[in-house]
Amino acid sequence: KINTKTIMKKKNLLFLPILTIGLFSCGNSEESGPKNTLTITTNKTLFRIGDYLDPTDFEVRTANGEKITDFTITDYNLFSQSAQTIKFTDSSGFNYGTFDLTLQPRRDNLKVLFLANSHADDTLTYAYNLVKTLDVNLPSVHFVNNYKGGHDLQGYGNEGINEIEVYTFNDFNLDNPYSDKETRAMKYAIEADSWDFIVLQQYTQEYFLTAQFGNISRIAEYAKQYCSNPNVKFLFNMTPAYPDGTNLPNFKLKFDGSCDKLYQKEIECINQYILPNEYIDAVIPVGTAIKNAMTSSSLTVNDLWRDDGVPQLWEHLSLNKGRFIAGMAFVSFITGYSADLMSFTNGNDESFMQIARESVKNAMSNPFTETPFNN
Repeated sequence: KINTKTIMKKKNLLFLPILTIGLFSCGNSEESGPKNTLTITTNKTLFRIGDYLDPTDFEVRTANGEKITDFTITDYNLFSQSAQTIKFTDSSGFNYGTFDLTLQPRRDNLKVLFLANSHADDTLTYAYNLVKTLDVNLPSVHFVNNYKGGHDLQGYGNEGINEIEVYTFNDFNLDNPYSDKETRAMKYAIEADSWDFIVLQQYTQEYFLTAQFGNISRIAEYAKQYCSNPNVKFLFNMTPAYPDGTNLPNFKLKFDGSCDKLYQKEIECINQYILPNEYIDAVIPVGTAIKNAMTSSSLTVNDLWRDDGVPQLWEHLSLNKGRFIAGMAFVSFITGYSADLMSFTNGNDESFMQIARESVKNAMSNPFTETPFNN
């Protein structure tokens, strides 16, 4: 346990191997008193990609020994290497302090494997380009989709774990991620690199098959056996709900062809089956970012989705805009960088980029709630 530091008007620093915190101002009052002196203690001394400042990692007490339990920590970015601030605020809105936060330069990798289907290709199409144009010190970036079209969690629980050779290795570091046509077992992809994250997802129109979520633990347990990184984390990718009227049988039969009904079912399943799962560290809100963008009057369904020449078969995101927003949401989530800091545009104009950024930022702030545009 690191030494406890008392933080007052003068600058006392709380030293961590990666993190440095010091007081700049304290609350809303200039008067001295219990709320202007905080003692902050933490056991957490190492932060890696995907981590965040969880209030449960900190013990905060006032000068008279009162333990503060209802505080939140906001306004920080663990992946920026410039000085910034964080705030400790209680539920009544009292700001206990604004602290200086400095991240020391460090080297880390970002290696992500999706055990998924073609919807993961939508998410990963521009992810490598978006990450590589960020001002982030990542020596190695690797994004791969272990792919089988239309594959669901049941398929991975059966064919994946039983090492049936039905998957292709879609490597999005390559100019052509689909160049490797050989089919292999899921184990090949898991052993291919030392993955920081392994991402699972469901086939979007099958969220009504709730029993399939029981496969998540089995798939994760299998993957941990063969992943060379003992600290690998498991994420779940929330895929976008199809537009109203999409011509897919289960979407029409189980969700009345309604985007809102499918989206709400995704949220229900995430809360009931995915977040409580001991293996899942977090959910990537790609679906919410797309749902936000769909509320913009400046974009049509065909701007964000493609029908592959079949009227109203909007199963996949459009190549230029839909996949771009999905990739931006994934990269923002996985790195902690705001969409405002991503310089890669893929040739999209500024009006679209404003919609993309706002859609993604709102999804990061409210991952399971649609944030409509004020059109």
